[in-house]
Amino acid sequence: MTSPAYAACTAALERLLSPRVASRTLHAAMRAADLSPQTASAEQLEPILKDQAFKQLQVAMPPDRARDAVTEILASIKQAEAQARGDASAAGAPEAGEADAPGTGPAATTNAPSGAGSSVTGTTAPRPEAHEAESEPEAHPDLGRLRAALRPFNLYFQWPEVRRLRAQLGRLQEIHAEGEPVDEGVAEADATLALIEQKLEDQLVLQAQALASLDEAFEQVRSLGGVKVRRLESLLKRIHEAQASRQLADAELERGSNLVRDLRKMQASSIYQERSDEDGDQLREQLAALDQAAELEALDRLERQWVLLLEHRDDLAQQLREAREQVTGGLTLGDDLGRFEETFASARSERLREVEAELDATAARLDEAEDAWTPQLRSELDVLRTLLEDGLPPVADLVRFQDRAHLALQQAERGGRQA
Repeated sequence: MTSPAYAACTAALERLLSPRVASRTLHAAMRAADLSPQTASAEQLEPILKDQAFKQLQVAMPPDRARDAVTEILASIKQAEAQARGDASAAGAPEAGEADAPGTGPAATTNAPSGAGSSVTGTTAPRPEAHEAESEPEAHPDLGRLRAALRPFNLYFQWPEVRRLRAQLGRLQEIHAEGEPVDEGVAEADATLALIEQKLEDQLVLQAQALASLDEAFEQVRSLGGVKVRRLESLLKRIHEAQASRQLADAELERGSNLVRDLRKMQASSIYQERSDEDGDQLREQLAALDQAAELEALDRLERQWVLLLEHRDDLAQQLREAREQVTGGLTLGDDLGRFEETFASARSERLREVEAELDATAARLDEAEDAWTPQLRSELDVLRTLLEDGLPPVADLVRFQDRAHLALQQAERGGRQA
């Protein structure tokens, strides 16, 4: 049986997306988060709905409608979960928090709330095929701690550091299941977690600065009134709520910035319409300055979005720098700005194939050399290949693996000569 939250979530998504897209999106995200349909709770599905599912919904409908749809789905799965708990309690099912409850039957396996004696919080979610607790290895406390620490960052699945930590935890779980020590891997995972936490802190500081600028701009255009002003006010409210909850709202910031630019253009035009034609040049200069600022913001967003690709491709990074210099010099990019996305997407696919081929070639050389493989090298290769499933790995990770592989090959060669 699937959990009530998962069943309600699937049904709701399939009403808005094609069943194939809804199933693929949900299953891929749950697999990355190590969740199973049998035990997934509303709390665990919430970050998936707000990230991967929200992105798919934005393809099928306007962003505001997609956001409302996510809110409605969250309410429905929480209601389904609460109703299932109520039905189980009325039928005399054991409470999830009772220490001596025998954990059998549908109510115990699908309806236990997260954080109330459930095996979901702080430990690895059980695999669907695991029917007997005796066959499962004892949960490692550090792995449970790391998974719990990672959970708030599910919203930022596209971050390379988050993807790396997910891959590290998956590999550590396999190593622990084989009965091998995981202390060294846990230390590396803790270092990755520290990077994620620091990155969020840095991003929240930048978001606070951008929000302050938008607040100031809103006060300047508030007097215009109309739909766009009300929309900007609503966006600012959402961003303030996200900031208070220590969450990032990049999409809202981008839409707010675009609205501010449009409103400032309207304001400048209305001011100069009341003056003589001699002020036309000044108006054109002001509108050009607003367009210039918008293109610079778009270039900044491109750099953040494709930061990993730009690490791998210096030529593309140079193109972006030249484009910024062109805009700063007073020349607009026009249609060239839109072509960056297509160029970067094509380059990313090409680089993914190149990295995969490089890893395969290195693995083949290690296979040919006797005793070249070490547990650490195998673990690093598994992590890198997992990262490739969702995007490019950081260049530093690739360099470190190749350096260690080269050293291992040299040591194996020396050992062969000595033998």
